[in-house]
Amino acid sequence: MSGKQTQTKEILTLDNIEMISSIAAKEAVKETVAYLASEAFKAINADNNKRIERAIKETLDAHEKKRIELERKQKKNMVKNTELLITHFRKCKEMVREIDLDRLEDEGTFLSSEELTLETLERYRYKTYKMVRHIENMLVAYDNDTKRGTQEERRRFLIMQRRYIADNRMSIKEIMEHMNVSQSTVYSDSKKAMQDMSSFIFGYESVTFK
Repeated sequence: MSGKQTQTKEILTLDNIEMISSIAAKEAVKETVAYLASEAFKAINADNNKRIERAIKETLDAHEKKRIELERKQKKNMVKNTELLITHFRKCKEMVREIDLDRLEDEGTFLSSEELTLETLERYRYKTYKMVRHIENMLVAYDNDTKRGTQEERRRFLIMQRRYIADNRMSIKEIMEHMNVSQSTVYSDSKKAMQDMSSFIFGYESVTFK
């Protein structure tokens, strides 16, 4: 009897071993699949995160580039408008010399830095009057500022003032002789003075533009 029981146990044991091995193999496959799926998901997430980071960086770079281009355009417009206002300053003063402010409606504040033309200055006399007064004040401020600055800064103002603003304006040749400077200096100082004046005329915004 004991022999039969031993044989039955051996048979059951072999069957159990095969069943257990089969179950273990299936579980191992499940774990392997789960592990591989998890790793794949991590890789996909990592790849997606990199793509998202790259997309965000590209968007920010494009926005920064656009901002810089816009600021450069605004700075260029301000300097261009300063040149218009300074080179035609005496004409603008004549334009508004006999203006009757009481009979004019307030057309608003200053002209924006993007709409200045000689035609708009002639059309909108009240704004031109306000702009002329503003420029006169800023010329005084620029004058005082250069008195505390370097010789080169002072020279810029004087060249601009004698070339465009003074009652007895000087020609390029006269300025060269009077100030003992070269023609190239007159031109370069005039250009730099316009850049300086744009900061005074249009305020702090023009200073921040690179």
